[in-house]
Amino acid sequence: MSRNGRINVAVVGVGLMGETHIRAYLNNPFTNVVSIADADEARAKEMAAKYSINRYYTDYGEMLDKEDLQAISVATPERYHRGPAEKAAKMGIHVLCEKPIAATMKDALVIVDACSSSKVKLLVGYASRFEPIYTIAKERIQEGKVGQINLIRSHRTDPISITKRVSEWTNLIFYDAVHDIDLVQWYSESRVVRVYAEGSSKLLGSKGPDVIQATLKLDDGAVGSIATNWIVPDKKPTTFEQRTEVWGTKGVMKIEVDNRQLQIDTSDGSEYPDTVFFPTMYGHPTGAVKEEIDHFVNCIRKDLRPLVGGEEGVQTLSVALAIIESYNTGQIVATAKTK
Repeated sequence: MSRNGRINVAVVGVGLMGETHIRAYLNNPFTNVVSIADADEARAKEMAAKYSINRYYTDYGEMLDKEDLQAISVATPERYHRGPAEKAAKMGIHVLCEKPIAATMKDALVIVDACSSSKVKLLVGYASRFEPIYTIAKERIQEGKVGQINLIRSHRTDPISITKRVSEWTNLIFYDAVHDIDLVQWYSESRVVRVYAEGSSKLLGSKGPDVIQATLKLDDGAVGSIATNWIVPDKKPTTFEQRTEVWGTKGVMKIEVDNRQLQIDTSDGSEYPDTVFFPTMYGHPTGAVKEEIDHFVNCIRKDLRPLVGGEEGVQTLSVALAIIESYNTGQIVATAKTK
């Protein structure tokens, strides 16, 4: 803990999401961002200068050994989550791990075991759980507004410009579909037991599917349907779209989110400022990721259970991996059994 009583934090991986974490921590009254780490030294140096962070590293291990830290965010590509998360946990440092928790079940279970053994907090970064529209919907489901759930259907898109940047290190299921897998299990309070997925890859080729359609069977008998597309043309006004429908025995709930909540038309064209995902208000970050960071900090300060812990992270990963296997084999695939 720092001299001023704040929690000393560091961010490992300072790309788009890592930078968002930095901004959120800097605007939390209970945290100090003391250092950052990224394998790309130029990027680490740039972010340190931009946000007046005293020290940056290219080796997260060196940073963890040298700095007095109480918490870290791991915002690297998912295949690199295990290293910093496991080492930090074993040192008694609380961990916020971006979604998905890892790229393999083995790595995910190691992370969860390390955090559990050291009794540190582990929050997996499913930001939709911190967006008002999704949390209010969850509350109404818990109140019984739609009755018993029969079907949850989700549709999500991303623009091709983002995909070209991130497809070198991730895939459509890990980058987008995991959000909806998490929502299906969160809303239903049930686990997916088997999946069947079809997809098409006419643009990305060997990098994986352009689009994916998956049917999920839940252990309570309900069904989930997920359609995900990350090759939307950049000139389409609504490049980001999130649509979720919950069909129950007493009613239907529909959720609609896109990047066109605010539209400004001028002689120079149309502008759609971000009001949902990573918005800035009065010069400060707000939105789902900010709420997620604040929740993580409160869990540390008040000894609370994180809303999305290791168990939920592993469950969602098991479904994602089953979808990938189904897409590759054309077969119905059972999900791995988790605790």
